Amino acid sequence: TDSRVNNMIREAARAMAAPALTFFDAASVLGTNYEGGICGDETFYEHVHFNFDGNYRLARAWAEQIEGLLPADVRTRATPAWLSQEISERRLGLTDWNRRNDLVEIYRRRQRPPLKQQDNNEEQIHQIRAQIDVLSRRMDAGGSEAARALYKDAIARAPEDFDLYSNFADFLEATGAFKEAMVQWQALQKMMPSYYLVFFQEGRLLEREGELAAARASFAQSVALRPGMAAAWYELSNIDASQGQLPQALTEVDRASRLEPAQGVFDACAGKLLAKLNRHEEAIARYRQAIEVQPDYVDGYLSLGAELLADKKMAEAKQEFLAALRLDPVNKTARAYLGQINGK
Repeated sequence: TDSRVNNMIREAARAMAAPALTFFDAASVLGTNYEGGICGDETFYEHVHFNFDGNYRLARAWAEQIEGLLPADVRTRATPAWLSQEISERRLGLTDWNRRNDLVEIYRRRQRPPLKQQDNNEEQIHQIRAQIDVLSRRMDAGGSEAARALYKDAIARAPEDFDLYSNFADFLEATGAFKEAMVQWQALQKMMPSYYLVFFQEGRLLEREGELAAARASFAQSVALRPGMAAAWYELSNIDASQGQLPQALTEVDRASRLEPAQGVFDACAGKLLAKLNRHEEAIARYRQAIEVQPDYVDGYLSLGAELLADKKMAEAKQEFLAALRLDPVNKTARAYLGQINGK
């Protein structure tokens, strides 16, 4: 928020002052000792998302203010010092994998507006890339064992903490321990049987392991709990398509596309199914739709070009392969198709 909005919040707090209301001026507290009273890289990833250091300072300052509201006997029994940032992060199961994931996401966002237009964006990108490299070097076998031990300790301290289990599952998958990751998602299903995502995540891992019937059941449970989950409909389509159930697969991916029309991959998947059903004009239309909603979707151009080529529309196909190359100059598939066309 800017200073005008912050002042409106302060004015509202003054106007509504009462014993039961506490105003925590985070902007002023966190801006202390910084130039102009404004937080920077020590607190935020960019202009809005707290980094881990900023999160700790915010939580600590908030807790110190809440402390004054607690009964005297509670304050008397309290330990004399707050948990350090290091211990707090261990209790939360924070690992280098989490840190790297956050930085990768921020790096990705800095490739797009509005961050891309910032004057110092190139400098920020360079710093983030350097931090990612440092973390990546620490994510070796020794780092993996340490992270695994950290998660187990944190879960033992808080065995009902949903986020610990899900983060541990993500970590296990990232380190190739797929079956162990599946065990964590299955534990979460018992904790939260109405949460659609735990079934979806189990389904992904089952599908990866080739257990398609079990994976399909998991994805079906996901959409039963959350019919609007486009990704689950897409995965159902992939499984049914692999087993020759093309009309059903097309119905499922069409539903995914209606739910998230900006995902070109859904239209491209529908195009492939239509082509297999010998509905080639409809397939071409869906491929065109894929690149219309997602102009940087290289596979969309390749699929459209291949379909046009199969329909003997050489000139049109060539334009699509050239478009793919403009987006990905080293794309071997596009070059192979262009060689095939030029050879004729």
